[in-house]
Amino acid sequence: MIGGASEPERFRIAVFGNRGYMSIILNGLLETNHRVVAVCANEPLGPKRLLREKVGKFLRLTGIRADRDFFFEDPFNALDEPVRIARTNGIVTLPPAKIRSHVFAETLARAKPDIVIVAGFHRKIPKSVFGLATKAAVNFHPSLLPRHRGGTPNRWIVFAGENRTGVTVHHLSAEFDTGSIIFSREVPVAAEDSWGDVEKRILATLPSVLDRLMELCATNSLDGLPQEEGNASYEPSFRGKHAQADWNDGPETFHRRCLALRPKTGVKTSYGGEPLCLWDTGIGPDALGGVPGEIVSFDKDRKPVVRCGTDKTLTIQRVLCSGKLVSGEQMAHRMKWRVGRCFI
Repeated sequence: MIGGASEPERFRIAVFGNRGYMSIILNGLLETNHRVVAVCANEPLGPKRLLREKVGKFLRLTGIRADRDFFFEDPFNALDEPVRIARTNGIVTLPPAKIRSHVFAETLARAKPDIVIVAGFHRKIPKSVFGLATKAAVNFHPSLLPRHRGGTPNRWIVFAGENRTGVTVHHLSAEFDTGSIIFSREVPVAAEDSWGDVEKRILATLPSVLDRLMELCATNSLDGLPQEEGNASYEPSFRGKHAQADWNDGPETFHRRCLALRPKTGVKTSYGGEPLCLWDTGIGPDALGGVPGEIVSFDKDRKPVVRCGTDKTLTIQRVLCSGKLVSGEQMAHRMKWRVGRCFI
C-alpha cells in the first residue's frame, strides 16, 4: 500500500501470434508491469534462407535474373519476430506445430497464464490450451466482427471498396473469430488505400487497443456480447485465384483487386506465355470491340488499353517487374505488346 492505494494487479500473460500484430502487442506488454510467461510463434527465417532471399532480390533488382515470384514489399517486414523478442527477454517459446501435443499443454500449464492473447496466429488453438488461462483468453481480429471473419479480412475490405474496418477484441472459442465481443475499435479506409495502407493503420491503433484490454482485465470487465450470426460473413484467404486477373471484372473492380494485393504484389496475368504482375490500372474509354483481356488500343501516353468486363476498358498504368515498378508504356515497348493480342 502506498498512500492508501493498492498496487495494480500484475498478470501473467501468454501470447500466440507471428510477426505483424503480435510484434506490436508483445513489445507493448513488455513495457508494462505485467509478465509475459510464454510466446507461441513461428521461428524466424534461418540464416541460409535469409541469405538466399537477399541474393535473389539483388539479382532481380540488377536484372541478372528475372524472378517470376513477383514480390515488392511486405508491410510487416520492419517489425520484430515475436520469437526473437521472446528469446532476447528470456521468455519461454512454444512451437506452433506442437500445439495439440500433451507436452505443449503441460509446458503452458507450468507457466500459469492468467491471460492468453492471440493476434495474427495461423492455427486453431484447442480449448485444452486456451482454457489454461485463468482470467481470459482473447483474440485481436483485424475487422469489425461479425463481418469479415477469416485470415485476410482487410484484403477483402479493400477489394469490396468498403470505407471502414477495425480491430475487434473477442473471447476465444472453438471456431475462428466467433467468440463473444468484448469491444471494437473502428479504423477508416480511404478510397485509394491499398491493403498495406490499411494494415499500417491497424498497427498504429494496436497500442491503445491493448491498453484498453488491460484496463478491462484489471477491473474484471470482460463480459462479451454474442456475435450476431445473421450479420456474419467469412472469406477465405485472398490469394491464389483471387490474386489472378479476371478480365471480366469492370475497370473499378480490377483496380481494387490491385489495391487489395499491394504492396506485397499485384494482380497476376500473362502475355504470350510470359507471366506478368499488374500493379496499377486506370479506367479507359467504353469498349468498341475486342474480347476481355485483348489490347484494343494505346492511349495518348502509349499505355495499353485493354478490354475488360461490362463493355469497358482499362489502362495498364504500372507493372511490377523483377522487384521494380515499370510504367505501362515502358513495358509495352519492352515486351512488344500489340493491338489484337490478349492477356490471359
